[in-house]
Amino acid sequence: MAVAAFVVSVLALLVAGGSLAWNVIAWRRSGPQVRVRCWFTAEPGGLTVEAFNEGRGDAEVCEIGFRVDLDDRRGSAVSRLELSGEAESPLPFTLRPQHRGEWKVAADDIWTRASSMLRHPQRARATAAEWPDITIGVGGYVLLGTARLVDSFETESITMRELELRRLATFDDQPET
Repeated sequence: MAVAAFVVSVLALLVAGGSLAWNVIAWRRSGPQVRVRCWFTAEPGGLTVEAFNEGRGDAEVCEIGFRVDLDDRRGSAVSRLELSGEAESPLPFTLRPQHRGEWKVAADDIWTRASSMLRHPQRARATAAEWPDITIGVGGYVLLGTARLVDSFETESITMRELELRRLATFDDQPET
């Protein structure tokens, strides 16, 4: 009889622990859970920043931006993205549960930021001849209405030469006026 009572009490303890764990997970997921990732588009152009809401609550995206990371000895910089009026997801943007928003960053914006960093006398230490071979990392971020900054943590690597080619290809695609 004591063994049966022990088995029942152990099973009750396991069920209670599982119930507690489930409630903690459900509570943590009750609000917005935003993940950010970015990638360079296949066509000539720039970077796509995507925010996906994995949670069960709405999230308001107030700002989009990108960061350029030079190698360890040169530093990094963050730039706020100014969206044009015809953006796919205008800001502020409400990110519903299980939905995503996408924003494009022009290659020219990234190139301008990276080249200004390379020209900076305290960071650069790179001559113009070295520029094409320098690899930079580019990542995206979104700022939520709760003042929470969500970063893409993973960066896309690209050389300055590849970035320049993307930038020039974008200008070549524009119609003559």
